[in-house]
Amino acid sequence: MATVEDIRTRKKVRSEFTKRMIDITGMDLQVLHGVAYVRGVIKPIKGGPTDLKAELELIATIVKNANLVKDCVIDATIRT
Repeated sequence: MATVEDIRTRKKVRSEFTKRMIDITGMDLQVLHGVAYVRGVIKPIKGGPTDLKAELELIATIVKNANLVKDCVIDATIRT
């Protein structure tokens, strides 16, 4: 079960995705015990980044370096 802190962290991590031109409507993002889990389908918005895998790794690095999460597990399908 997610704690209140996990819910707050999830909102902050989700905001990192919305800063970029990535369609996350099919994405499931959960934060449990300080670990972010990214699942579902992720695709670029028209004119967005061409290398979504690199963009996801960048987001994971940013949220880890900002001490928002301990780790970020990306298990999502990337559509181009």
